This record gives sequence, C-alpha cells and structure tokens, in this order.
Amino acid sequence: EICEAKTRKGQVTVGGQREEHRWKYVSKFGYAVGRGTYSIRLKAIRPQVERERKVELDVYLDEKWEDVETIKKNCEKSAMRNVKHEVSLPTKGEWSEWINGTLR
Repeated sequence: EICEAKTRKGQVTVGGQREEHRWKYVSKFGYAVGRGTYSIRLKAIRPQVERERKVELDVYLDEKWEDVETIKKNCEKSAMRNVKHEVSLPTKGEWSEWINGTLR
C-alpha cells in the first residue's frame, strides 16, 4: 500500500467583529481516485478563550473551490461545502479533539 501524508502548522485569525475574520481558508489537500481520509485539530493561542467555543469547519471538494472563491459573503460559502464539522475549541490553549473525516 502506498501512503502519503501532509502536515500543516500555521495560524489564522478567526472571530470577532471584522467580516474578514469570520471565515478563513486553512489548507488544501488532495487524493487520488477513491477514498481519502483527513484529521485536524485546533487550539486558541491568542487570546486564549475564557470558555469553550464552537468553530465550524467546512470541507469542500476541489471541483467546487473556484465557485466558492467567487462568493463574496462568507455566510453563503457554506452552501457549497461537502462536509461540516463542529469543533469544540477548549480554554487555556488546549488542543481540540481530533476531527476525522472521509471524502470520496
């Protein structure tokens, strides 16, 4: 069996009053024909949250991505998603639980 993996570490600013912080692109990953799996976890680094927060994670197929990028209102982009995950973001800079998914 051939296996490839991608690991990405980075920071994005999400939340707050500014519209551009309410939706963020995190990463792109691809699969050969067939089934692929992914895992992701998140944590707050600045400022650490005072209470647990929910973050919505949307997964899009590559075939839809150009259409998603043309949508101006962030709240309308979710209509194009293939998978939605709700991630609980813990307090004190702790990691969230792993979110695992599968795409075909």
